Amino acid sequence: MDWPAPSPLGDPFVIAVVGYDPFGVVLDEVLAGKSVRGQSVRVQRFAGAEQLDGARVHILFVGRGDDEHARRALSSLAGQPVLTVGESQRFAARAGMSGFRLTAEGRIAFDINLHRAEQAGLRMSSQLLKLARIVGPGR
Repeated sequence: MDWPAPSPLGDPFVIAVVGYDPFGVVLDEVLAGKSVRGQSVRVQRFAGAEQLDGARVHILFVGRGDDEHARRALSSLAGQPVLTVGESQRFAARAGMSGFRLTAEGRIAFDINLHRAEQAGLRMSSQLLKLARIVGPGR
């Protein structure tokens, strides 16, 4: 995964969770002391989409909820190079860039909307794309 430009020196790499948080403290524990591209990783949680206005984030996880909740969260960051990830059914096909899904075998898999990622200036690695199901326009 490549972002178009690095953040200013000293700024953290921010993973934001908005709405329902399925991770709890596990996400914080796993990422404690980690870095991305030389930037420390910070997890921020937002109760609602309105809190995202002006926030500088790199990855946005939209917890499951209604479609209007997801739409508001995504529109607040429109045009920014933010990887949007969700767990609601068909999240990547409907609104975001990457969505988790449960396969018929009970395994977790993910979808990628390559068109939306490219619109945001994000470049997915070929190795990541090999593991995903590509959804969106033309698919």
